[in-house]
Amino acid sequence: MPVRTRGSFRSTAYREYGVAPATFGRWERNGQTYSDSIYADFRRAVAAAESRAEHQMITWVVKVETHAASVVDYSGTRFTAPQGRR
Repeated sequence: MPVRTRGSFRSTAYREYGVAPATFGRWERNGQTYSDSIYADFRRAVAAAESRAEHQMITWVVKVETHAASVVDYSGTRFTAPQGRR
């Protein structure tokens, strides 16, 4: 099973590979229990993929927010999006 280089949700990953959710969970638990095993490598790969996915989502949200702040509405007046917490 090749390791994905892009981030993904767990549910997407196990469906994509045809792995049952219970099996995926068991592999995760085994990875926590046996720190020097193929299951631990699997657990680390899952954590890395989740981290990449989170980074990609945050990057996308920031790009959309930046774009939305400079959008012109249909009446030709400038629309400025409210500024949220940063």
